[in-house]
Parts: sequence; C-alpha cells; structure tokens
Amino acid sequence: MNINLLPDKFYKNQATLMLIIAFAVAFFIVGSGLTTVYFVSRFHVNSLQQTVQGKQVEKAKLTNKINEQKKEQSEEIQKYLTELKGQQVLFTEMAKQLDTVVTTHNQTIETYQIVVPLKEGDEEAAAANAETELLTEDGRELVSIELAIKGPKLANVGALTEALNDIKWVHQALFISSASSEEAPGEYDSIIQIQALKEKLPAIQREGEKK
Repeated sequence: MNINLLPDKFYKNQATLMLIIAFAVAFFIVGSGLTTVYFVSRFHVNSLQQTVQGKQVEKAKLTNKINEQKKEQSEEIQKYLTELKGQQVLFTEMAKQLDTVVTTHNQTIETYQIVVPLKEGDEEAAAANAETELLTEDGRELVSIELAIKGPKLANVGALTEALNDIKWVHQALFISSASSEEAPGEYDSIIQIQALKEKLPAIQREGEKK
C-alpha cells in the first residue's frame, strides 16, 4: 500500500513552477528569435543603405565627370571653330556647296555638324568618344563633317555620296546609315560622314596665297 505523505499543495506548487519554467523557456526562445530577426533585418537594411549611398556617391562622381567632359568638349569645340574662323574659313560657302549637291539628288539637309578631333595622347577621351585626330596618309589634317539628310530614295543617297566625293575640298565621303523616316512616310533619314581637307576648305584668299 502506497501512502502519499506529501500534501496536495506541494503538487500544485510544482505544477505552477513547471508552467512558469515552460513559459519562461518559450518566452526566451521567442524573444531570441525576434531579436535575431531584428538584428538580421537591421544588418540587411544597413547593408542596403550603404549600397545605395555608395551608388549615389558613384553617380555624383560620374555626373561631375560628365559635366567636366562636356565643359572641356564645349571649350575644345569653341577653340577649334575659332581656329577655323581665324583661318577665315567660309562656312557659308561650304554649306552652299553642300546644299547644291544634296538638292541636285532630291535630298534635303537636316543638319550638319563639324566633329572636333581630339588631340593626340588623349587616350581616355578617345576611348570614351571614339574620336581621334584625323589625318590623311601623307599627314594632312582632315575636318570631319557629319551630314544628316532626308529624301525619298535610297538610290539617290548612293549617287549623292559619289557626288560629294567630287567636291574639291572633300577628301572622302562615306555613307554611314539610313532608316525610314517616322515623320514622313516614304522618306529616309540618312547620315553621311565627310572628311574634308582642312587646307582646301573654302577660305578668303590672302595676298600671296595659293589654293
């Protein structure tokens, strides 16, 4: 015969203690899990913030670099055009000759742009802009002119390119690209690159000079 000498109150106290211990353990586990999740989340957020800040700093540096390059390019363009004007190059005469040849082949000039060559040794700028100083095989300096034209027939562009080569100051005319015009159905927007001999460009004759 088993006789329980422990009072019922002792068992109740034991049960209460076990519940408290179980609750404490569960609270500790849940608290540890939440704390871990919080710190992991904070670490992840901090990492993302650092990444974003790093990209913003990099973007700011690239923006400054681009602005500096644009400023340098603008100054270089002004300097180059000033040099051409100093040689009394007749830009109006150039445009007139180009327009005469282009309209003869049923095309119209949309824009023409003189591409400023980069100085030798500027390898970084050359890599970025894919432009280098243009010279003929015998060392004569060339001026690159990008001609944007519009017209109805691609066949006319081929004939136009050949005709441009016949201008006395044109060293070489090259067809670059052509695409259907979005604004005018049936017409094409084309690009022709002209390499002009700088020494042969139309200019005011000075006394004693020969062209």
